[in-house]
Amino acid sequence: MIISFVYGWVIWFLYGLFLISIVPNWDRDVWLLLASRGVRSIAGGALGVITGLYLYYYLHLSLTAVGIFFGVGAFTAPLMSLLFGRLGDRYSRKAILLLTLSFLPIATAILLLTNYYPLLLLAAALGGFGTAGALASGSVGAVAAPVQTAILADKTEGLDRSMVYAVFNLVSGASSAIGALLANLSYREAFYIALTLSAVSFFIVLPIRDERVVRSINQLFTHLSQPLNILNDALNLWGWLNSGYGWCFTWWSSCG
Repeated sequence: MIISFVYGWVIWFLYGLFLISIVPNWDRDVWLLLASRGVRSIAGGALGVITGLYLYYYLHLSLTAVGIFFGVGAFTAPLMSLLFGRLGDRYSRKAILLLTLSFLPIATAILLLTNYYPLLLLAAALGGFGTAGALASGSVGAVAAPVQTAILADKTEGLDRSMVYAVFNLVSGASSAIGALLANLSYREAFYIALTLSAVSFFIVLPIRDERVVRSINQLFTHLSQPLNILNDALNLWGWLNSGYGWCFTWWSSCG
């Protein structure tokens, strides 16, 4: 019995070493982005399956109204993607990513709290529900995707980016498949779970570092330090000249 117990622990120890050896040595921020992507994909997988059913069977909207709902999402998502992608390049990618990640929990909350059709259309635009099943397929969402991809590119300099993106797609697809299983629950239960998970994905991203802000701060300190360096050089020059003048005055006095 003892031998089998020790044997079992040795097998698990070796298996643990194997897992550690194959875990990529990625930056912490890459793991945070991956975790956020996976959690959000579970929520997206659930929403991609149940939203249309919820609108038709629970809210009793017509097929035309359901089609308009998804059409609004499909039309606004690329426009918002272009807008927020440019804002992320110009200002802070992390801030814009957090803003766009907040859209899905807001959209889910709207679906839960109201059946007022204009607000439902707002939820479609914020959640990107009409992007050809992108949420159900594990996508982070058309609005947040460009900013997240740009941040991921910044965080993976010197790494095998093909491997990083492949792992992200694998996790997204597997997570969305898990989320699709939530369709077995009631509509409201599935929405509550999706709301919670999409909110968690937002908070997971909070600790990541914004490399653009860090570089901007370093450049600011560099620019601010230049006048100080000039002033320091001027003071050193003044001290050198003053000491030279004192030496010359002492020598002249001794000669006199």
